[in-house]
Formats: sequence, structure tokens, C-alpha cells
Amino acid sequence: MNLHLQLISELKRKAETDQLTGLLNRRAFIQRITGTFKPKESEGRAFLLLDIDHFKAINDNYGHTCGDQVLAAAAKSLKSQVRKDDILARWGGEEFLFFLANVTKDEAIAIANSLRQHIAQLTFECNNEAIQCTTSIGIYHAFSSSGLEKEIDSADQALYQAKSNGRNCVVLYE
Repeated sequence: MNLHLQLISELKRKAETDQLTGLLNRRAFIQRITGTFKPKESEGRAFLLLDIDHFKAINDNYGHTCGDQVLAAAAKSLKSQVRKDDILARWGGEEFLFFLANVTKDEAIAIANSLRQHIAQLTFECNNEAIQCTTSIGIYHAFSSSGLEKEIDSADQALYQAKSNGRNCVVLYE
């Protein structure tokens, strides 16, 4: 590959990737989703919005460098759980967004619970201390698109309900 093409490829990667976590950024996530997905009639699509519980306390108690380490490690761990057709991005702050293609509502709930349990079992090392985190997850499931903004907003509403329910849980948007 010539130098010009290498530079273009590198710029594209940097424009699409969150620098801290190595995941897709919000813009790249939206570009990948918009207009490209056709669900199977019998199944559907789901958005899972994950938030690391009490993340501000990690930054306050251990420092922002430690918070960044937790975010990067959590992202790496979440990425290891992605199925072939799933799309994962850092949505913002301590939030991660999954798009699950061709899943039933029950499958989306099972995947979300598996992700929640996976993160809860991790130990993050910061300043010679072990930190454990939990996540709250909101799910929106549908058989066809009702508009990306509405779908993500619905997952966000479910996430707020999960936080209201005491955190470290999964809530399906109803």
C-alpha cells in the first residue's frame, strides 16, 4: 500500500475511533447503523445502553487517570463479548452502546444480563487497589426501525429506570 493510502486509512481510523477505549465513536456508530440493517421478520434489533454505576466516585476517589484505566479495561472486556454482527461504541462518558442484530427480546435480555455479570466479575487495578464495578443497562427491542434517535432515547429511558431500580440491573423499555 502506498504512503498516501496508508495516511488516508489511518485518518479514517482515527476519525471513527474513541481514543481512550479503541471502540467506535458516536459518529461512526451512527454511520454504521443508519440504513444498513434489515432484521429478520421473526426476530428484530436491540439497542443496549450500558452505564458504569457510580463512575464519578471512581474518578473522585482514585483520580481521573484511574477512571480512564477502568473505562479502557471495561471497553476491552465488553469488546471480547461482542458477537459477529454486533456493533459496540463508546457513547459518551462512562456509557457504551451495543447494537444487536437479529435478536429476539429474550435473547437481548439474556445478552444484557451476561454483559452485566461479566463486568461485575472484573477487578480493575488502580493505585495498587482493586476496584470492582457494576453496570446498569437499558434495552430497547423492536422488529423494525422507528428511527435511530427514538430507539436510542428509549434505551436511555430504560437505563434511567435501571438506575432508579437500584443499579446493577437490566431494564427493557416498555
